[in-house]
Amino acid sequence: MSEPSLTLRSGSMVDERTYDARERFAALFDVLVTLKDQCQAGDRALHSESDTELASVIQASVGSYAGELSALPRHSHYSRHVIGIQGDWIGYICRWEPNSASCVHGHPSFAFYQVIQGAFAMDLYKATSTTRAQWTSSRQMQAGDCIWQQGEVGCYDNLIHKVSNGNQDGYTVHLFSDDPSRGLHF
Repeated sequence: MSEPSLTLRSGSMVDERTYDARERFAALFDVLVTLKDQCQAGDRALHSESDTELASVIQASVGSYAGELSALPRHSHYSRHVIGIQGDWIGYICRWEPNSASCVHGHPSFAFYQVIQGAFAMDLYKATSTTRAQWTSSRQMQAGDCIWQQGEVGCYDNLIHKVSNGNQDGYTVHLFSDDPSRGLHF
């Protein structure tokens, strides 16, 4: 396996909205990787929109970081904070500004997303071509809610969604099987 295309220098800003936070959140990344291994080894469905077992373990782990979340650097709309890299796998915490939203985008073959603080709307889509996606559903997500999906290896149109934050700061935790910046944008 090759290293993700994301280049990191410890404690540095990678780009205008991505920061290296591996030293501060390494233990949380270890929890994510352990849970990922359980998902892949267990009898879990390939797609889980509500996995309370995973969510409760992560939410409990996040509790010890409550003070550090508000100290994460900010950027307009949202900022990404890399919490760990293991082979091609990469974990993030995203800090969302009030009333911000992402574009419609896809992810690498494995994508995990959990709200750790805040209220979010997630619009889910399916690809109709490499440049178009069709809305399929929406869901409201609160602290502890998660969604994850295993897609086709080598594709970057997995778990296509648009995320919108409510009127307060929000935080989400993510785990991807490859550099998520390679995901398709629609």
